[in-house]
Amino acid sequence: MKQQRALRPDAQAFDEVRIVTVPRYKTSGMSGDEWRISATIQFMRKGRIVHERGISSVEVEAFSFWRRGTPR
Repeated sequence: MKQQRALRPDAQAFDEVRIVTVPRYKTSGMSGDEWRISATIQFMRKGRIVHERGISSVEVEAFSFWRRGTPR
């Protein structure tokens, strides 16, 4: 089993962040048909995904990251 090395206190935890959007068309007799966009945010280090999370609104999630400064 390979041991994980601890990051130095001044090291960045991620070297790349990706937001992948996935459009889909929703059909509904009640509220009407419309396009919706979901997304996945991926935090990467050295080319490997270390944290991944599905999000429903890119705008809301971007604002929450800006306010907190750290991923949930």
